[in-house]
Amino acid sequence: MGKVLIIEDSKMLCKVFEELLQKYTNFKFDIAQTYAQAQQFLSLSHYDFAVADLNLPDAKKGEIVSLLNRNNIAPIIFTGMFDEALRDGFESAQIVDYILKERYENIIYVIEKLKQLELNKKQIVLVVDDSNLYANYLKKNLQIHAFKVLIAHNGQEALNLMELHPTIDLIITDYHMPVMDGLELVRKIRKKRTKKDLSIIVLTSDTNSYATSRFLKEGANDYITKPFSRDEFYARIYQNIETVGLFESMRIDFDDDIIALLSEITEFKSSETGAHVKRISEYSYLLAKLYGIYEEEAKIISKMSILHDIGKVIIPDHILSKPSKLTQSEFEIMKQHTTYGHQQF
Repeated sequence: MGKVLIIEDSKMLCKVFEELLQKYTNFKFDIAQTYAQAQQFLSLSHYDFAVADLNLPDAKKGEIVSLLNRNNIAPIIFTGMFDEALRDGFESAQIVDYILKERYENIIYVIEKLKQLELNKKQIVLVVDDSNLYANYLKKNLQIHAFKVLIAHNGQEALNLMELHPTIDLIITDYHMPVMDGLELVRKIRKKRTKKDLSIIVLTSDTNSYATSRFLKEGANDYITKPFSRDEFYARIYQNIETVGLFESMRIDFDDDIIALLSEITEFKSSETGAHVKRISEYSYLLAKLYGIYEEEAKIISKMSILHDIGKVIIPDHILSKPSKLTQSEFEIMKQHTTYGHQQF
């Protein structure tokens, strides 16, 4: 099992990551809360994967991405604020995915993505394209997601590689190639291996439906029309390979887990917040009982009341735990926890 580096300045989220990684995975992991700590961890150990916030106390402009890339790690970005301008700024960077903190359950997607990357290490993808430049471009993008990648430059080379590597899981092939084109390659593959046994995605510049329908009729699982975005490319890939599918099974337990964790973590992060959360839970129970609500329902209300401050997950530690009075700008950030909480629900 691979090793993961979590880079997150929120003590609350660090605790959640620690609990969930221990419960749902076999990953070895370290947690850094600053750029400097991440730098130190990277100097001492090798990591297969990383999860990083873009806004760290000592690196507020996403410098962590460059550090990880220099160490041959493409991170999963888990951040509170993100827009297209920010994405464009990291267009040339190697990044697995962007996941927003806007909903508390999105952390499940992070864990699921990590387990998917680990699974990808066992999956072989064959890229078939006569353009060496384009084949290497596809290879690079697949390797960002930890796939093993082979390259062939025409259909005949692809068939030869399939003889040497019978466990290939996915083929991505161009249409127009010398020696043997993509259509003929699909025909020959389907004489030996079924759609369920081996997925084939065709890359084509043809926009007419006749060309794409021919491929699908001959046995291709899917197609992508050039040019395409990286997001579309990865979406098509994951529709056609084995995926871990953890989300629903994890979510069954996660709601109870997160409620218990928040009660513990808010106290760990801020004794004032932790005491406040417990008081609200007790008051909610008493008010429910006084209102005449049955015991079991009153307990549910008491338990769920803990989530009323869940938006504080996104508030930076140096503001939430500041011992002195907040500045006006810090107070404006603190007030946003209600908005963040509403978005998460």
